[in-house]
Amino acid sequence: MKKTGVFLLLTAASAFVLACSGQAAPGPEEKPDVLFQITTAVNADGSGDMTYHIELSKAILSFLKGLPDFPKYGKVCEEFKLNIEGGGEWTETEGDGAVICNTVISFTDLEEYETLVADLFYGANFSRLEIADDRFYYDLKADMASSYDLMESLPYEIEVWWIVEVPGAVVNSNADTTSGRTLTWNVMALDPSSHITAESRIGGLSGMDPAVMVVVAVLLPGCCGAAVLIAGAAGFFLLRKK
Repeated sequence: MKKTGVFLLLTAASAFVLACSGQAAPGPEEKPDVLFQITTAVNADGSGDMTYHIELSKAILSFLKGLPDFPKYGKVCEEFKLNIEGGGEWTETEGDGAVICNTVISFTDLEEYETLVADLFYGANFSRLEIADDRFYYDLKADMASSYDLMESLPYEIEVWWIVEVPGAVVNSNADTTSGRTLTWNVMALDPSSHITAESRIGGLSGMDPAVMVVVAVLLPGCCGAAVLIAGAAGFFLLRKK
């Protein structure tokens, strides 16, 4: 039997708290009740890591701790471990009544990564996910229709950020923000039928890390200068022998 989708789990928790507590929505400067940030770092060989960062407010946490089976889990972050493919150990930090959960799940290839993503989004599927001809192609249809309407209707602040660190240099994408190789999408601002797309170029200077490119740019003239000095010295000794 398929595990409960993580987004559906969070929205159900929010709905329960709304119905039972009648609390108002948080102010514009307050932290969101639910912050869900998923960062995927993809390597040139298709392997990589998915980092999950989840922050739950006191209201959401109170609901989870009220579940009949909660004592069996011991900690609220264990609930996410049970509902996310790939296992992974979760770290849990509590403060001011809120809780922060973090974990990193590694994948060996893009096929395994696709399975991890399908577990997060009900109905999600990749139109294209591959590395071909020194290009990385990423086209995800993140179908959130099953939970999108519920999240939109709640008077609670919910933030969901989808972040992808592509291998090589970014060629194009429809990300909300781009910083080097890091692309970020605000999932809550997406239409339920939207695609998350990106393309990058792998290999050569264009696929090199920007920091490495700076070092190469600095050292290359020095290397060329050294070569000239060596050639000049060799010429000097050859001339002396004549």
